[in-house]
Amino acid sequence: MEDQIKQAVEKQLRSLNREYFSQKNLDPWTRECKDIYSPGHKDAFIGNGLIGLRVPPEGEPSVYPAFQAVKMAPGGTQMYGLWDDNGMIPAFNFLALKLTHGRMVFRRDSGAILNYSQKLDWKTATVTTECDWHHWGCVFHVETKIWLSRARKNIGCVEMTVTSNRDTGFGVLDIINGDFIPDHSPMEYKLGPSYVLPKVVSSYFGGHRVAAATALTIDGEASPGDIKQTPGGYERQCTIMIKKDTPCKIIKYGAMVSDEAADDPVNATATMVSYAIENHEKMRAEHEKAWEKLWEHRIETDHPGVQMLVNNGLYQLYCNLDENGKGGVPGPCGLSGNAWANHIFWDAETWSFPPAALLNPGMAANYTKYRFDTLPGARRNAAALGLPGALFPWEGGKSGDELVPGLIYSKQHHINADVVLAIWKYYLVTGDENFLKEQAAELIFDCADFWAARAVYNAEKDRYEILQVCCPDEGARIQDNNAFTNYGAKFTLQLAEKIALKLNIPVKEEWKKVAEKLWIPIDEEKQIIIEYEGYNGQEVKQGDTILLIYPMEMPMSKEMAKNTCAYYRDKYPAQKIMMSSSIHGIVDAQNGDAESSWEMFLDLLPHFRGDYLLVSEAPYNETISLLTGISGMLQLVMMGWGGIRIHDDGLKAAPVLPSEVKTLKIYGLHFNGEIYNLSADHNGYKLEKQN
Repeated sequence: MEDQIKQAVEKQLRSLNREYFSQKNLDPWTRECKDIYSPGHKDAFIGNGLIGLRVPPEGEPSVYPAFQAVKMAPGGTQMYGLWDDNGMIPAFNFLALKLTHGRMVFRRDSGAILNYSQKLDWKTATVTTECDWHHWGCVFHVETKIWLSRARKNIGCVEMTVTSNRDTGFGVLDIINGDFIPDHSPMEYKLGPSYVLPKVVSSYFGGHRVAAATALTIDGEASPGDIKQTPGGYERQCTIMIKKDTPCKIIKYGAMVSDEAADDPVNATATMVSYAIENHEKMRAEHEKAWEKLWEHRIETDHPGVQMLVNNGLYQLYCNLDENGKGGVPGPCGLSGNAWANHIFWDAETWSFPPAALLNPGMAANYTKYRFDTLPGARRNAAALGLPGALFPWEGGKSGDELVPGLIYSKQHHINADVVLAIWKYYLVTGDENFLKEQAAELIFDCADFWAARAVYNAEKDRYEILQVCCPDEGARIQDNNAFTNYGAKFTLQLAEKIALKLNIPVKEEWKKVAEKLWIPIDEEKQIIIEYEGYNGQEVKQGDTILLIYPMEMPMSKEMAKNTCAYYRDKYPAQKIMMSSSIHGIVDAQNGDAESSWEMFLDLLPHFRGDYLLVSEAPYNETISLLTGISGMLQLVMMGWGGIRIHDDGLKAAPVLPSEVKTLKIYGLHFNGEIYNLSADHNGYKLEKQN
C-alpha cells in the first residue's frame, strides 16, 4: 500500500526518475510540455537577473493570480529591490496578453485545446507555446513567445501569432495589473510620449515608486486600442478581423522601472517601451547575444542526463543574477517564487555564490554588494546582543536587521562565517586589491570582533567555547559548541589577522587569543568530528561536520575526513534535503569515492519536478524552484567531480569522475582576474588559462 501511495504521489509531482535520466537522446537545451492538462504541471521560469516570471501553460501570464502556483508571487512576476518590512513583494504583472473570442477567454479551462506544445529554450530564456484552440466552430492556431530582455533588464516581450480556419474576429487584451500587491498606493496615470503608448501606470509599494507601461503593434502597425483604467493598472482592448489561414502577429513590449534604477521611473518606462516597440528585431538580437555571452561560461559532459541537469542549473543561476552586479541577491527560490518571503539566508553565500563566483564574478558581486549595504543592520544585530562588531541576520531583507521569527533560528550565528568565506573567495577570484582594502577588511574585522566577544573562556578546561547557538542542522536546535560554528569563528579570526598583516594594520590581541584556544568537538580516538558537544548519533537534517570538509576546508587528516563522512552517511532522514546530498557527494569525490559521489548525484533526481525540471527542497514538498538546491548540484559537478578549489595560492583542480561520466569540461573559470578552462577524463586533466 505504501508503494502504491508513493507511486501516486510521484505521478502527481512528476519527479525526474533514473530511467528517464539515463536515456541517451535527451535534449540538452530545450524542455517541452505536450499536455496542457497534465497533472503536476509546473510553470516554466524565465528571468534576466532583475525580473523573474513564471510562465503558465497558456504561454502568457494573464491567468495570474487565478491559477497561482504554490509559493509563487501572486502575479507571477518579481523584481529585485522591492521590499517591505517583512520581505520581497510582488511586482506588476506587466506582460499579460489575453486572447478572446466572443465572451470566451483562451485558457486551459475554456474551450478545447489540442496539438499543444510548450517549449522552454535555456539558451535564450524563451518560452514558446503553440496549440489549436477550438471555440464556436472556429479553430485558432495560437503561437506565443515570451522573453525578458537580457540586454535591457527592465523590458519584456510577448509575441503572439493567431491564425483561424475561417474569416472571423477575435480580441486581445493588453493588461497591466498590480491590484494584488499588498499596501500599494492608488495607481497614478500619465500619458505617454506617443500614441502607441497611451498610459504609464505607477504606484508606491515597498517604499519605492514603480512604473510600468506597454506598447502594442498588430501586423507591424501601432495599436492604441481602447483603454480602461482598473484598480491595479489598465487594460487595452483591441478587436481584430482576420481572413482564413492568414496569420496575424501581435507584439507587446512591457517595461517596469523602480526609482532605484531611475530618478523618474515614469519617464524612463515610457522611453524604454517606446524605443523597444519600434526596434523589435534589434531588441531580440541584443537579447540572444547577451545570453550567448553568458553561455561562454558553461559545463560540458558526455553523459546526456548530467548535461541536461547542469544546463538547467546554470540556466536557473543565470536567470537569477545580473552579470553586472546591479541586480539583487536571490533568496532560496530566487525570482521564481516567494518562499520564506525571499529573505536572504546562508543559502546565498554557501550554495549559489560559489558557482557564480567561479563562472561570472560580476554575478557574485551582487552578494558582496548586498552584505556591505546591510552592514549597518548587522552592526545593530550585534549591538542588540550587547556585543561589538557585526552579526549578519539569519533571515535578511532590505536593511540587514534580523527578520527571523522566534528565538531559535535567530541564533544561527554561523551565518557570519558563511558571509566571510564568500567575501574572501570573491577577493581571490577577482584579485581586486581595492575591494580588499576598502570593503572586505572592514566587514571581516567586524565579524572577528563579534566572535572574539561572543566566545567565552572555560577556565577549567583552558579553552574558548561558543555556547547556545542554533546549528546549521536546525533539527538539533540550540546547542553548545557546534563544530561548524566554532570552526567558522576560528577561521574568521585567523583570516582577520592575515588580512591585517597584509594591509599593515595592527592585529587585535583578542583575535589571536580566542582563535588559538577555540575548541572544536572531535573524537580523537575515532578520528571523527562531533556535530556539537553532547551529540550522540541522532538523525541530522544537514551534515554540519561534512560542511567543515567542504566548503570550510578545515585542516584535518584524510582519515578524519573519511571517517567523518562515513559516520554521518546514515544519519540523514530517508528523504534528504537536496543540499545534504550535494555536499556529501562533493566530499565523497574529495575522499576518492567517485561511485558514492555518483549515488549522491542520483539522490538529487526526485527533487526535479515536471517538464521544466524546477527544483524542490525535499522530494515531496512544493518549495519551487529552489535555487539553493540546484546550485548544490552544480557544486557537486564542479567542486566534486571537477575537484575545483579556490585557494590563496591559486585555482586548484583534482578531478574524480564516476564511471558513468567519461569526460568533464568547464569553460570560463575565474581566478585572480584570469580565466581558465578545465578538461578532465579518466586518464587525467588540464587546467589552462584561456588564450
